[in-house]
Amino acid sequence: MEITNLGEADGLPPVDWAAVAEKLDAGSAPAPDAVNSRTTWLSTINQDGSPHVTAVGAQWLDGAF
Repeated sequence: MEITNLGEADGLPPVDWAAVAEKLDAGSAPAPDAVNSRTTWLSTINQDGSPHVTAVGAQWLDGAF
């Protein structure tokens, strides 16, 4: 699988997806005052192969989104 860091132009490191999966598996909710704590990103690929990302609302309730 090819990985592209879409945040590289903004000086952001690639996302450590193993750490994300570990936190989700542990049922770890973000702190209420964390940056973007109430924003979830839905990422898909357009027909031409270009990425499409949009913010969607999410709520952590009883250990699940």
